[in-house]
Amino acid sequence: MSRVSVWKSIECSGRLGDQQWTPSRLQARLDYGDSSSWQLEADQLALEWLTLLLPDHLENQRAADIIRQLDLRGTLRGVRVTGTAGQNPLTSLAMSARLEEVSMAPWEAVPGFTRISGSLEGTLAGGTLRVDSRDWSMQLPRLFEHVWEHDRLLGELGWQWSESEGLRLTAAGMRVEGPQGIGSVALDLHLPRPEDTATMQLQVALRDSAADYHHLYLPTRVPGFSEALAEWLAAAELGGRVPLAIFHYQGSIEGEVIAGDRALALYATLEEGHLKFQPGWPALEDVRGTLRLQDQDVLVEQASARLWDTGLDDVRVVVDRLAAGQALQLTLQGSHQGPLADALRIGQETPVAELTGDLFADWRGEGDIAGTLELRLPLRAAAVPELQMDWQIDARELWIPALQAPLQGISGATSYEHGKGLSAENLELSFLGQAVTLGIRSDQGRQQLDASGRHPVSALRGWQLLGGLPLELASGSLDWQASLSLGAGHQELTLNSDLRRLALNLPGPLAKVAGERLPSRLTLDLRATEQRWALEVGDDLRGAAQVRGDTLRAELRFRDGEPRRLPSRGLAIGARFVEFDLPTWQAWFAEQFSRYWRRAG
Repeated sequence: MSRVSVWKSIECSGRLGDQQWTPSRLQARLDYGDSSSWQLEADQLALEWLTLLLPDHLENQRAADIIRQLDLRGTLRGVRVTGTAGQNPLTSLAMSARLEEVSMAPWEAVPGFTRISGSLEGTLAGGTLRVDSRDWSMQLPRLFEHVWEHDRLLGELGWQWSESEGLRLTAAGMRVEGPQGIGSVALDLHLPRPEDTATMQLQVALRDSAADYHHLYLPTRVPGFSEALAEWLAAAELGGRVPLAIFHYQGSIEGEVIAGDRALALYATLEEGHLKFQPGWPALEDVRGTLRLQDQDVLVEQASARLWDTGLDDVRVVVDRLAAGQALQLTLQGSHQGPLADALRIGQETPVAELTGDLFADWRGEGDIAGTLELRLPLRAAAVPELQMDWQIDARELWIPALQAPLQGISGATSYEHGKGLSAENLELSFLGQAVTLGIRSDQGRQQLDASGRHPVSALRGWQLLGGLPLELASGSLDWQASLSLGAGHQELTLNSDLRRLALNLPGPLAKVAGERLPSRLTLDLRATEQRWALEVGDDLRGAAQVRGDTLRAELRFRDGEPRRLPSRGLAIGARFVEFDLPTWQAWFAEQFSRYWRRAG
């Protein structure tokens, strides 16, 4: 049979409401022969017109609704559609066209996009879209809150469709460029028949990016994604350079799925980073390491960072659950080396201050520490942090206000643990110019410092805390053991000694020569507004005193029981003597007054 071709060409233009149809030339050809074929051509086709006109002429209402929701926009140029009568339309119906800034709104699990340009060629059963787009965007509203916006997209997108398998879109290595960096996108999107589950495998690899963009790739709209994790990542103010970042998603893109139907991961290398791991704590700066997000677990490892002036190495930050159903927990581990002042700032300027009753208020120090730390913090409201720090201290000076004199040359191992406080054994240091051994422990919620040493009386005379004691009446040296209990607004110092190396220049039975043991105890109760003293010397001497401002109230008793009632001002003395040598006492008092007036000028 001979072949006959019929051509028809028309010019189209029009207006629908405020929409002007750009003039287009349509051309149709019908071939008659052994098999009839046809061909439609258009120099340009505005997709907005298809969205407006086509749904009203479709018998399938679902198809009409889908076209309206897709809200197609942009222009097709050089459109060519061919077909052959009597053959399977999946393979016989072919189309080619150039796309110019084509946009499509997301529909159910299908991504939306804007300003896609390129060319397509294929059939209903399969084909290829070659993309070369600028200032384009992509949206997956079922997974991500934010639209992905990029400067350029270059690559190929393939499609396959069948009645049994549905639609599959695939892309391998599409190049993307934008403020997020330069990278590639691999996509495998499967939209099966309605009774089956839509799935997607998406991988985005970016180079030379910035951590500020990490929020774009958090699938916060995936059911089950932890709101606490999203809030923590937002509050962390993660920043820095990201030489490489890889995001991967695989699994269902339906609304409700069972556990295990989705897997997501984010891998990133971070340099010059910033991480504020918890409100109230100082941010980690100069972070360098790798970050991994696996489903709802976050891991930062092989990292180094800086906290104030302290360097952190082997840093590991983990956000995970200890057990199913429990709240997410943040764990920060690492080794540290830096100034003692930074360790004190942790006790003064972080939640540790409240946990310890502001124990470290006004402590000051100079020197260095090095050790390890571990912080555990549940990511829930009013959570109490658990901090464990171990360090080796090499401090030139540490000032504890309650001591009213600095500790110097401190060296040894120290630790801090939540719920137990500071602890240390056999710290070596110098106090008032003499060697001292110091231990630190916790006792009934209060911090306890236990120390021992030997001081000549001449060294003790310069200690402001003992300024009220008449140390000029003593000579020699003092072997002592002391315990300092520290609490918020309340410190208590207990000093014990046998006075064996001490001589007391006192009259009568109060005198003591060096070499004689006389077990004694001095207790100072230091409060915000007053000091209270209690003195025990041997079995015979007892004393009590209260100092408030410039007012002294004191009572001293020798072989006359315990102090009973402090006077309103000054010193009250009570004593019992078997014999009393008045001239000796008069001479002693005269000597003391003479010394006092000579010192007073």
